[in-house]
Amino acid sequence: MTSAIEEEREILESIYPEEFKCINDSTFEITQPIDREESNCDNPPSLIFTCQLSEAYPDEVPDVKITFSEPHPWLGEEEIERLKQVVAQNAEECLGMAMIFSLCSVAKEETNAILIEQSQRETQAIEERHRKEAEQENKKFHGTPVTVESFTEWKKGFDAWRNEQLKLEQESKLKEALSAASSSNARKAILEKRMTGRELFENNLVKLDDVEGEA
Repeated sequence: MTSAIEEEREILESIYPEEFKCINDSTFEITQPIDREESNCDNPPSLIFTCQLSEAYPDEVPDVKITFSEPHPWLGEEEIERLKQVVAQNAEECLGMAMIFSLCSVAKEETNAILIEQSQRETQAIEERHRKEAEQENKKFHGTPVTVESFTEWKKGFDAWRNEQLKLEQESKLKEALSAASSSNARKAILEKRMTGRELFENNLVKLDDVEGEA
């Protein structure tokens, strides 16, 4: 272990008395709890920062590994890669000086930023879903806006339905009139006024024998 690494170790042990762990002479592990309020996350996992220092440290950036104490849906491979890039950029800026504390701090700050962003996205998604649900409920009371096309389509369907209803009403009234007629002459008069003989027989309103039998 070089004097620079030994000095770095002493600094980290004083800053992280409970979080620091020495894996070997050149590899350190620091577990940083993520604050619930700072990250705007209900159950954030702890950030585990592992670094391996070469004999050229601090003139050479350390090999850094970032993991978490447990899986979290907001901290996947993409987010870990983002953390590593931020740490690498900061390491380049700190060459020539003790940097592990700075890298740990940057990693934690970026983790908080990621969790806050994810929380905001989730909140927006929930609000958008509620907005769409409210719109659907509102349509039940206000209906769908009428356009020329939608009215034309509705009118076509309504006219077809209305014509069918009128036809059924006429047939019903004709049956009632025929049934109530007192003589064959009366029925003939009704038929001549309401419907032709062909139409009458095709619709099974009367039979030929019924009419001839009372003639």
